[in-house]
Amino acid sequence: MKAMRTRHAADLLYSLALFCVFAACALMVVLMGADVYKKTVSAAEADYNSRTCVSYIATKLRQGDTQGAIAVQQLGGRSALSLDQEVGGTRYRTWLYQDGGQLCEQFVPADLQPDPAQGQQIMPLQGLEFSLDPSGRLKVTATQTDGTTETLYYTLRSTAG
Repeated sequence: MKAMRTRHAADLLYSLALFCVFAACALMVVLMGADVYKKTVSAAEADYNSRTCVSYIATKLRQGDTQGAIAVQQLGGRSALSLDQEVGGTRYRTWLYQDGGQLCEQFVPADLQPDPAQGQQIMPLQGLEFSLDPSGRLKVTATQTDGTTETLYYTLRSTAG
């Protein structure tokens, strides 16, 4: 009878040890999966941030690419892009610029000079530079908050021969 209890105790200890090994392995797999997920989300967020800014600006350029509507100007001592359009017989200007660590946009009547602090914040951005050469080629350089840069070259259709 005593041998039977010892055998059942040994079986119980073996089963308990096997369960503990299984639980430890399952926990390690979950922790490794969480780490992989965290790295994947971080990489996807970095890709999103780096490409979204230039894609957003490219979309604005495509929408407003009409004769004489796009110009590179200074706003608050910084490089800014202005896009003119007419709505209901009134000329309006959309301003794209970087202020306070953000890509900002303002839509104001064309005859008003906007206040950079009043712009709609679009996304975090460390720096933004616009340059336009005489042939109508626009260069946009966006510096992300992590220091990486993305450059967009856009040839204005409205000035292309």
